Amino acid sequence: MMPSPRARWMKRLFIGGAMVISLGMVAPFGLLAVVIAQDGWEEWRRCRGHRQFDPTVWKNPTLALEPPYLRSCMVDNLLAQELLLQKTTAEVIALLGTPETLEHGFTEYDLVFVVGPERSFISIDYEWLLLNLDQRGRVEEARLMTD
Repeated sequence: MMPSPRARWMKRLFIGGAMVISLGMVAPFGLLAVVIAQDGWEEWRRCRGHRQFDPTVWKNPTLALEPPYLRSCMVDNLLAQELLLQKTTAEVIALLGTPETLEHGFTEYDLVFVVGPERSFISIDYEWLLLNLDQRGRVEEARLMTD
């Protein structure tokens, strides 16, 4: 027996409504995926060729502290290679330049370097390279933090 025209219409309405609701639930996640992918693409373009730590680029204020903020491109490599551990203050300054002297809020750390705006979709804070020295005056801890 064939369903009545009203039953067919109700079935189509139900399936159409379910599709609209599903699309309404999935679309925001799709949009979020596009935004995240775009953010990753922009970071890749900005950092292309500057992923390896380069002390000359790090110490150049135009490249490091203004767009494209190349310090943020190199800091992960700097920390991964553990280039700072067991270095003296003089060796760190020779490698990274003069640490920050302005009020930065990280008073429990011995040496503080600004990295640049945080690397996130909505960048409202700054990232900082923070170093602690041991009793011999050598770096025992190097970490990246956001203010």
